[in-house]
Formats: sequence, structure tokens, C-alpha cells
Amino acid sequence: MPTLKITPINDAETEVWRLAREVSGLLQGLPWVLIGGLMVRIIEAEHGVTTDWTTSDVDTVLDIRAPFCQNRVRHRPFENR
Repeated sequence: MPTLKITPINDAETEVWRLAREVSGLLQGLPWVLIGGLMVRIIEAEHGVTTDWTTSDVDTVLDIRAPFCQNRVRHRPFENR
């Protein structure tokens, strides 16, 4: 995976990226994805776009089914019903 350089536009955005790193560590090993404004900033960086807008939160989607299935239930692959 390529390394991207994203320069925060202010101290508040620097703090949001720090929080995103913290969330990433907390969710390590779990199926999750970054969404929302930070995802858009990453996509912009991938395309060489610089912007002057920022976001103030970290949005994620977490698959909460996976830990339950892995830790508590021995299950068969999903079957067509």
C-alpha cells in the first residue's frame, strides 16, 4: 500500500488525525473501515488534490458480528435460505 502525505490544515485537524490513529490501535485485529471526512481527505491525497476544508470527527464502520462469531459460536458457512 502506498504511503500518503496529508498535511493537516490546522491544529484541530492534527488532533483528529491523532484520534484516528488511536482508534486504529484500539480496533486493531477487528474488521473496520474509516469513512466520512477523513476518508475523503485520504482519497483527495491519493489523487493529488489539496483542500482547505477539514472535519472534526472520526467516523468508522465496525463489523460487530465478527468477534461474536469468532469467540462464542462455532458456525458453518452461511447457507442459502
